[in-house]
Amino acid sequence: ELLPPSDPAARAAVARLDQPTQRATGERNGFAILWSWQRPFDPAGRERVLTEDRERIDAAGARGEAVAPEALARAALPAAELPAAALCGPPPASCLERVRADPAALAGALAALAGPIAALEDLAVADHLANPFRPTTRTPLPPVQGIGNVLSSRSALRHVQGDAEGAITLACRDLATWRRLRSRTDVLVLDAFAVGVAQQQALLLGE
Repeated sequence: ELLPPSDPAARAAVARLDQPTQRATGERNGFAILWSWQRPFDPAGRERVLTEDRERIDAAGARGEAVAPEALARAALPAAELPAAALCGPPPASCLERVRADPAALAGALAALAGPIAALEDLAVADHLANPFRPTTRTPLPPVQGIGNVLSSRSALRHVQGDAEGAITLACRDLATWRRLRSRTDVLVLDAFAVGVAQQQALLLGE
């Protein structure tokens, strides 16, 4: 993008390298879920919002501009706030210790996040994460911060409330989901992020 090929031979060499990824393929792309998981869209709404935002972002990128967050279609609905004080933090902090300290506060926080948690549960059937945007230095990434903390908090609360088997089932499913998605994405940042989420679930299972 910044230094385009300057002669026909260089352009031909780049064209041979410019092949679609063979990793981010499958039948159920989870990118639309990640794009708006904190907002109360239904599945059809997620796809519509992603399509509209892709058109806006790609058009702006072609002009060398960026789209302001408030101008995106997903901004039509407010994003749920993640209560960091109530949720588990990233490793090496103990998630179970955090939950045992105040399970009532976490239960209330997770109840307020029922919509976003339901969206994340939909990722359990996704088999890849393919970026639909034209890649440029101005292309935004999905808002993935906090996902691992939400998932760990939910499983840990289930355990503290006495359902150890259910807690293990949830953590195992989340670990498998993010392990699968990290191996089938064309976005390096999402690959690295998904590794972190999977590791977070593995550490919680160890606890």
